[in-house]
Amino acid sequence: MNQTSRDQQGRWYPPRPGYPTPPSAHPGYPVAVEAKAAGFKFSVTAALFFGGFVVSAIALFLPWVTVSGSSPLLGSTYKIDASPFQGGWIFLLLLMIGGAAWLAWPVVPGSRMGIPRLVGLSAVVGLQIVCLLVGFVDYAGGVSEKDKDFSGAGDLAGVVPNVSMGSGIFLYAAAVVAIVVGLVRVWTQRSKAA
Repeated sequence: MNQTSRDQQGRWYPPRPGYPTPPSAHPGYPVAVEAKAAGFKFSVTAALFFGGFVVSAIALFLPWVTVSGSSPLLGSTYKIDASPFQGGWIFLLLLMIGGAAWLAWPVVPGSRMGIPRLVGLSAVVGLQIVCLLVGFVDYAGGVSEKDKDFSGAGDLAGVVPNVSMGSGIFLYAAAVVAIVVGLVRVWTQRSKAA
């Protein structure tokens, strides 16, 4: 008995009450179905966390503090990256960011985060805030050192140093703000659910 149903013959019937409507012809529909089937819920909190993690990792490779010197006769004579985190420190901070991403992973599928994991994530975010403060202290120390060395005595060679913040510290600050906002969102969602 080789019978074909009416649906297999290409005819379309309106949905019965209580049944879902057929999928729309939206171009992003298959991607959304696959993401929903995989259990991923692209929330604002997940975007804040993981966007912040990516931006903070990129910011580690950019200059945070630069010291440059210029002379009226020679023009720009030197430019030094005086960032507080170089070499092995960058590797350790990347490990810290990776650990924070692992701790924040339950936010991606939208599952509830346990208290120990949330406390660990809060501690790692606190360390990221400390790293940002180290960058600002490094900049302030460079400025005060310059003022102390060149006040009163003047410069015999005519080279005047300039200490400035690089783009890395601004990107890292923006990333830390995004991560902190994500952390506050997780804590408030947890307190509302309790």
